[in-house]
Amino acid sequence: MVQILLLNTNLVIFELLSLGLEDIDSKLTEIATKQSLPQDFYDIVFIDDSYGTIDDIQLAIDQLNVEKKILLSNSKQSSLKGITQIITKPFLPIDIFTVAKKRTSILDLEEIQSIKELLDDEVVTSFDTNIPTSPKKRKKKRKKTEIHTLIEQIRSMKTKKIKQILEGADITISIKFPKGEE
Repeated sequence: MVQILLLNTNLVIFELLSLGLEDIDSKLTEIATKQSLPQDFYDIVFIDDSYGTIDDIQLAIDQLNVEKKILLSNSKQSSLKGITQIITKPFLPIDIFTVAKKRTSILDLEEIQSIKELLDDEVVTSFDTNIPTSPKKRKKKRKKTEIHTLIEQIRSMKTKKIKQILEGADITISIKFPKGEE
């Protein structure tokens, strides 16, 4: 669950943020008055630039234990220190969704354990007993075998299982062919 803090005095900002978080497992805490800030850990804080003066906002940024500090501002630049990102107003709920979703694509220990358990149920590892003798050939052969084994394991899985394993993941695949290899 993504823990989100909103420092804001504007109902429209609150509504847009809430809409952007609808499809994300999150807990939103809003602070609308300049009161003492919570000392809890938050994954993301959204700060509306009309929340207070620059000094008020800088003080809040400095005091909060937050992974990402997002400023909701009319300007693309800010003199505030410690801001992770600026979202310019007017913004759409999808802008909020994108920022929060990036956070949730990082797996925590529970998610990793769940994936391991799912894989243990579905995947049987196979080994190639035909191992070449030279270390360089062994390494190359082992790498090819591992890749082919992984591909075969993925092919044998049901689509539903693959979707369940990869839900919320942001995957990038790059393939590099070294010179001289076929």
